[in-house]
Amino acid sequence: MCAMDLRRELEYDSAPADVFAMLCDEAFRSKVCEATLAIEYDVAITSREQGADVRIRRVMPANVPDMARRFVGDTLEIVQTEEWGAASADGTRTARLRMEMPGKPGNVTGTITLGPHGQGSREVIDAVVKVSVPLVGGKLEEQVVRGIKAGIREEGKVGQAWLAGDR
Repeated sequence: MCAMDLRRELEYDSAPADVFAMLCDEAFRSKVCEATLAIEYDVAITSREQGADVRIRRVMPANVPDMARRFVGDTLEIVQTEEWGAASADGTRTARLRMEMPGKPGNVTGTITLGPHGQGSREVIDAVVKVSVPLVGGKLEEQVVRGIKAGIREEGKVGQAWLAGDR
């Protein structure tokens, strides 16, 4: 089976510490779930001495072609975990990222890096999407990547508004 690389960047006009606080706010993560049209979701964030653990479970409509629907069904459950580490001297933090689809033959693994950029911050998502289905895995990976990119784009919009005071 092959895998597909995914890289996305979001830029914010706020300091990394403010963006990190937003990313560790359950109300923000809930707002992102709502903006991405999650049918059902729950968010749990646990602060640690130098970082945080984020767990988001959401059920999404499966907007996939008919050939993929037999593997996916009408909805798709996604469990996303982020394990954020301590900030470095310049405020940069890194998280291990994992997205699983329980009962489905696919996952996403990678990192999220949040650090200073110009007068604000940049969040970089680097991940690998893998769907282990013979013959159609590549097509399914394309669908997963498309969905993740749309979700990241929406999270960026919600994040910009959140940091501007729209909570």
